[in-house]
Amino acid sequence: MMHAMTPTAIAEVPEAFAYAQLKALEASAKIGWNPYLHDPRLERRLGRVRTLVLWGRQDGLVPLIYGERYRDRIRGATLEVLDRCGHLPPVERPGEFAEAVLRFLQ
Repeated sequence: MMHAMTPTAIAEVPEAFAYAQLKALEASAKIGWNPYLHDPRLERRLGRVRTLVLWGRQDGLVPLIYGERYRDRIRGATLEVLDRCGHLPPVERPGEFAEAVLRFLQ
């Protein structure tokens, strides 16, 4: 993806989107870069992780059964399925996506 970011292409990316992506990369680096994406203490911390698996019911790229499997295999995970939604819930259903995330965070 980074190779596709030519100066022309990057100028078309909304600043807020680019900022959010860079913050996510920064968080990944802080959590997993000890050394390169390996931290022997991480496994002990995984029990504290709470996970929301948010899936579009009409996802034509990755079927809902995968979301169900993630829920079943990630200890304590919650699955929320958005109707009339495909592979990109935050883009296709931003309001419902935000409501689901806020419910989960409460």
